[in-house]
Amino acid sequence: FTTSIEDLKRVLSEVELRGGNDWCEDVAGGLRGALGLSWKLDAKYLFLICDAPAHGVKYHGRPGLDDHPEGDPMGSDPAKQMAELM
Repeated sequence: FTTSIEDLKRVLSEVELRGGNDWCEDVAGGLRGALGLSWKLDAKYLFLICDAPAHGVKYHGRPGLDDHPEGDPMGSDPAKQMAELM
């Protein structure tokens, strides 16, 4: 957590991009990480940056491009996770 734009820029510039073997993103995993943080304020601002939809054909309709067409292998539902963050 930070209030410094410069700190945010520095952290984002150090992010290493790497891909899995499929088209989809681990959106549920990212949200799971956010839910595990110690949010100190009632107001929560989360930037989730992806270049593809979440695992699960209900989010994209393209099962051949998804290693987890049934959704998150840990059973998390990104829509429910978002509701938890609110």
